Amino acid sequence: RQEDAPRPRRARIRAAAEPVEAPQEEDAPEEVQVDFSDEDAALAARSAGLELDEATAEEEAAERLAAEAPAAEDRFAGKSKEELVALFGKMLGEQPVQALRRDVEALKIAFYRLRRAEVEAEEEFSPAVDGAEVQLKELFREYRRRRDEFIAGLEAEKEKNLATKLGIIEELKELVDSDETLNHTFTKFRELQQRWKETGIVPQQHVKDLWETYNLHVENFYNFIKINKEL
Repeated sequence: RQEDAPRPRRARIRAAAEPVEAPQEEDAPEEVQVDFSDEDAALAARSAGLELDEATAEEEAAERLAAEAPAAEDRFAGKSKEELVALFGKMLGEQPVQALRRDVEALKIAFYRLRRAEVEAEEEFSPAVDGAEVQLKELFREYRRRRDEFIAGLEAEKEKNLATKLGIIEELKELVDSDETLNHTFTKFRELQQRWKETGIVPQQHVKDLWETYNLHVENFYNFIKINKEL
């Protein structure tokens, strides 16, 4: 064999099992184009520690609002790794964290499609430290910190709302024993209804029982009014 002959670059198969033709010329291009699926890229991102928990209700609502906008994947198509990292930093600086999940998922997949192609293009499987990947991971940690902070604040707000709504229910109970005139009592009832509507969401595990209890006492109040009118 010829000791000084360049070793041919190994061709990889496509993710869909389509054959890739080996280079016909002796001088292989510097970059080998490899087509990886989103599933491969998502797995690579997960292996790198870039994984999120389930979406919150607020994040799902933001995704529904963004459904009519151009697909996130289209925004990141054709971008380099460095451009994707810059976009990530800009997103963190300009948008509320609860609106970012859809874009973050698409961006990290776009990044790891490029990263995996680079790794596969290496002759030896010992790729150098990727500065862009280091930056991406740092931004992802900051994103996850802000998201965790948002979720913690949201849960505290839900507990506060729960206490407020339980207090409204107690006030509803007292209305049927009130010595005030019906007009005054009914005005108070309308105020309690308005406060209930204006109070935000509560922890999910309390929603059903809380709503049923509230409706029960609203019905009791209407029965109280009906009886008084008949008397």
